Amino acid sequence: MELLLWLWSQLRSCGNNLPALGIALTVFALLFDFLKRRKSWSRYPPGPTSLPFIGTMLQIDFHNPHLSFTQLSKKYGNVFSLQNCWSNLIVVNGFKAVKEALVQKSEDFADRPYFSIYEHLGYGENAEVARYGQAWKEQRRFALSTLRNFGMGKRSLEQRVTEEAGFLCSAICSEKGRPFDPHFLINNAVSNVICSLVYGERFDYDNKKFQRLLHLVEQAFNEEAGFLPQLLVVVPWLLLIPGVPQRVFRSQKEVLDFTDELVKEHRTTWNPTEKRDFTDAFLQEIEKVGGEQQV
Repeated sequence: MELLLWLWSQLRSCGNNLPALGIALTVFALLFDFLKRRKSWSRYPPGPTSLPFIGTMLQIDFHNPHLSFTQLSKKYGNVFSLQNCWSNLIVVNGFKAVKEALVQKSEDFADRPYFSIYEHLGYGENAEVARYGQAWKEQRRFALSTLRNFGMGKRSLEQRVTEEAGFLCSAICSEKGRPFDPHFLINNAVSNVICSLVYGERFDYDNKKFQRLLHLVEQAFNEEAGFLPQLLVVVPWLLLIPGVPQRVFRSQKEVLDFTDELVKEHRTTWNPTEKRDFTDAFLQEIEKVGGEQQV
């Protein structure tokens, strides 16, 4: 601390000398970064050397992080630490280590960090990205009981899957033996089973609006990869730049807008005495607890 105070006094004394001021500011920033990182070194597992300000971000391929983690585990073991800027991360590899963390000590590892990017995108406080706590437990309990009522784990859901499998087979047969990529057809089928539970309807495979949604969902997952999205997560003040969250995470915002449209359609035809699907049940729960902020 005394060293930092001395550096600050030197900065004030060389205010009229720009080159000296630049050097002093650089030294001050590097020293501050070093002291900030040193506090956590002894409490974390071993890991690659951190660079000033950006940490270990350059050592990770964010488009294929699993490959980077596999390579790093060969050098540092199945449990090692990383630093994205000033955020400390622990990477767990291997069956035994993962089982210990997620099964044997599940309560200790159940929480998730808060990322302000979700607030900028429009996710609610108690949405699926909510932190582990009483609100999350209540939502999980409600979701499981409601899904069971609509057939999860029962033969009624099996019938929906079988019915959708028939539509999928018909779509494949329509290709008449020509080579084609089944990727989106299979996505259509799986998504339709989910939509039948959540929204009470399925979408035809040639429905342009639904095709657009599937492409957006795939793009939304890809958006979280890459250096810039990860930088926004660990340096949240960059989100204050107007338009940055919406531009970098454009597909995620469009998925949310699409979902909002479906929910609004449900509200206009909603009958509190009749539960057509999961969305109806959720709207009823909102009314029951007294507002969306409570759900």
